[in-house]
Amino acid sequence: ETTGGQQRLSLSLRTTEGIQIASANSNSAGANVQKRLFRLPADGTYIVVTSGMNDTVGPYKLWYSNLSLNGAMISDGQSVRGEIDYPGDGELFTFNGHAGERVTLFVDNLMVTGTRRLAMTVYKPTSTSPWKNPSSSLGGWDIEGRGYSLPDNGTYMVVVEGASDSIGGYQLGYSNISQDVTVVEDGQTFGQSISFAGDEDAFAFMGCGGDIVTVFGDNMTTEGDRRLTLTLSGPNGATVSTNSSTTAGNDVQLKDVTLTSAGQY
Repeated sequence: ETTGGQQRLSLSLRTTEGIQIASANSNSAGANVQKRLFRLPADGTYIVVTSGMNDTVGPYKLWYSNLSLNGAMISDGQSVRGEIDYPGDGELFTFNGHAGERVTLFVDNLMVTGTRRLAMTVYKPTSTSPWKNPSSSLGGWDIEGRGYSLPDNGTYMVVVEGASDSIGGYQLGYSNISQDVTVVEDGQTFGQSISFAGDEDAFAFMGCGGDIVTVFGDNMTTEGDRRLTLTLSGPNGATVSTNSSTTAGNDVQLKDVTLTSAGQY
């Protein structure tokens, strides 16, 4: 909120001995400055120094979040409401997974203030570098992290943040389709429901190379975008065919798909 001079700010994170361990500057006049998702190297007291660059004068606000203090465990089929209370705020979630499992993380953007954009960062077990880092492309857009194949066993961390000065609510949905698979046979019909934004259901059937199959989704959804997606994966996990409803309320089908090998689809 500076009003005079260059209107740029600088942040410096230091130890009590004065050693700088992280820093950030405003990119342009009037721009905010931030240092996100920084891992502290050791226990102890840290000092944050805020300064105006060159001839900058005027007020500013400083916010601080320690995500590690408020982490919440989520599990398959769970949808959690979160709130970005101030610029720079973020929330931490964790889930347990196994190598090869396929998961979806969907952030339903309910923000009402600022740029109205969200960012999601996913960390692998024991890793300090981001594994996945999608964000809202435009104000009000959701984040879809669909079909992530987990590379390792262990606990994964998910951080949801407001981009820039965004403030407001969101809904994080988590689905692990590898943990809840329904086996189907030829001629069977199942009635299911998408319970929350990002929810997914998984079905499995045995097939042989040369078989011709059709999968049909009768769209009875009543809220939101009201479109469905069907994805058929082969025994090796690769996508064989996929299709989505073209408009709200339309049905979707994978018609006359020829299977390429024997195994579970």
